[in-house]
Amino acid sequence: MEKLVISKFMSRAAAIGAAGALGAVALVGIAPSADAAKPLPTNYTCDIVGGLDTAVTIGLPSSVKAKDAKKGLSAKSFTLTITLSEGIAGALRGLTDSVAGSASGVSYKVAGVSKAVPVNNLAIKPTDVGTSGPLVLKAQASGAQGVFKLTKKGTFAVSAPKSFTFTPTGGDGSPLVGDLGCALSTGAPSKVGSIKVK
Repeated sequence: MEKLVISKFMSRAAAIGAAGALGAVALVGIAPSADAAKPLPTNYTCDIVGGLDTAVTIGLPSSVKAKDAKKGLSAKSFTLTITLSEGIAGALRGLTDSVAGSASGVSYKVAGVSKAVPVNNLAIKPTDVGTSGPLVLKAQASGAQGVFKLTKKGTFAVSAPKSFTFTPTGGDGSPLVGDLGCALSTGAPSKVGSIKVK
């Protein structure tokens, strides 16, 4: 059944030129900031659907005292705002009334930290597909998140995830296209912001 749905989706996408199309920018007019808590508009290339404009928001402070950085820091929030182009959204409208899903295998990099920081439980709440235009989906983290420590003073860059798995489903959890591997597109912005330890 899942293979049939995937086949129908790919056929519809091809018919309207959706495969490989770029979506509309998720958050227009927001430039990369020194504050890691502000969105970074960037782009990921995903299986089947091609390029997806995605805004990455990591709830980290732009500055912190050295004693607190040594104790450990953790993102208060994490959101991937994924925009499906009108073509891709149109293909989905022929299959479902709403889209939900998840993003998994997500982690971000902080300069000065040896391992990438994992992000847990990224879920997309059921979102009505509407009747026209692009479709914006928000994958938001919940629960305890990865902790990292910065043991020296200075300014440390925070980078967007290099890759993740995007799993869109129907609003009722039914499969649509399976797991889509997504990787940061070549030349796409990756610096979400920075943290100053003082």
